[in-house]
Amino acid sequence: MREIEYGMDAVFFDSRAGLEINVFDRSITDLLLQSPLPQSSGYAQRFLNGGNLVTKGVEVALNVTPLRGPLQWNARVQYSTFKSTVASLPDNVPDFVVANSGFGAQYGRGRIARGQISTGIWGNIKRADGSVVDTASRGCSTGGRAAPCRT
Repeated sequence: MREIEYGMDAVFFDSRAGLEINVFDRSITDLLLQSPLPQSSGYAQRFLNGGNLVTKGVEVALNVTPLRGPLQWNARVQYSTFKSTVASLPDNVPDFVVANSGFGAQYGRGRIARGQISTGIWGNIKRADGSVVDTASRGCSTGGRAAPCRT
């Protein structure tokens, strides 16, 4: 893992207000992945090391102390956002559906795919006849950078 982080902490008004800002860029290599195997192999999945996950994010916090004295009141507001993207997978590993992402499979499933976010849920498309297109296993999405599904 390699991480670069830039930050700033500042206090104002006799330490009654403070601002914290952090920006980070993290790269994790040799991910431990669980890749599904064909049922004909007799095994459900294999474990392998490989791939690269890149996470970029921002954290901001504001501290204020509106009251000081016998009664002191401190307040803090925090905001953070990050995006983790699968930058690469080993050459011999195709993009794959996560076995269990904790999200109901009837609504969508997780997928590990090159260039896609690692926490995304690939939603299903329901056809007019009631059948469902599993977008995760087909490698298409209803939006974003992946190729759209043909229903």
